[in-house]
Amino acid sequence: LVVESVVSSTSFTWSQAVASETDPTGYLSTLAVTVKNVSSNAQTGELGVHAIRAIVPDAEQAPSMFGGIGNQASVLCRVADDVLRKTPPGEGGGFLSCGGAPQYDEEKKGPLHFVGIDQQYFLTAIWPKDGAVEGRCLVTAKPAERQAALFMPVTLQAGESVTRNFGVFLGPKELNLLQAIGTHGPGADGTPAVFDPQLEKTVDFGLWAVICKVLIFFLRFFHGVIGNWGLSIILLTVMVKLLLLPLTHRAMVSAESMKKLQPKMEEIKKKYPDDREKQNVETMKLYTEGKVNPLGGCLPLLLQLPIWAALFTTLRTSYELYGEPFYGVWSDLTSK
Repeated sequence: LVVESVVSSTSFTWSQAVASETDPTGYLSTLAVTVKNVSSNAQTGELGVHAIRAIVPDAEQAPSMFGGIGNQASVLCRVADDVLRKTPPGEGGGFLSCGGAPQYDEEKKGPLHFVGIDQQYFLTAIWPKDGAVEGRCLVTAKPAERQAALFMPVTLQAGESVTRNFGVFLGPKELNLLQAIGTHGPGADGTPAVFDPQLEKTVDFGLWAVICKVLIFFLRFFHGVIGNWGLSIILLTVMVKLLLLPLTHRAMVSAESMKKLQPKMEEIKKKYPDDREKQNVETMKLYTEGKVNPLGGCLPLLLQLPIWAALFTTLRTSYELYGEPFYGVWSDLTSK
């Protein structure tokens, strides 16, 4: 919008509700932006709303595949059903830039549901209260700054004004809280929300999302029974191990059967040292006579990998464990 022709005003209303583990109202606020065309001509442009955070690079730690989740802030934008997530590129521009200039910005166009800044277990998010709007989002991830902005087209006739209302969430990434935002209003009165931005999509479970949600259900169940998250983790792990016991048993039986065939396989190699084809034929015949599947040992283990990977992801992603002690042994189950 042409600045000289347009004036704007902004109001931010903090929620007066008390923060709760089950009711997100205490973490919700409202942002209202009014723009007015004070010129004698129609004006067309974009209204931009930004979430910005300053970063101390030395205080950030990137996550690792088999280590901690880290505390690196990422910027988010949901366009249609896709959530764009961006973190600062590594030295030299990151893996995908092949050593070129770092790509700090990324843009996406379409129906905008929310933008936000996500750090470890906490989230700042902004979304249009009246529903997804066509526009574009711009996410910026620099070493010392994170910024997520949504832009929506605005056309104003001479003297016309328009107000756009946004919901704001500032709080923990607790799955139940985020899912409940669709039934609670961003104001202190708790009126039902007009639009559910589905902020639960900001919780990144990766490839194992379906399994992770099942494991979280049982993790909460055990906590509801015994009241300690550390013991709940132990019980959840034991439960998974028991459920996978048939596969583990099958793998062990197959491995033992292969072990018994090993001497005969060595005899085949000695009998046909220079004929690999004959070795393969005789070995397959040996498998058939012994009723042994050569893949029987590793296949059951491979089938278990997604479940164990999902368990690992669940434990390092769940806000429920944040700041929770374990009988004085650990002061925080999410610490390194």
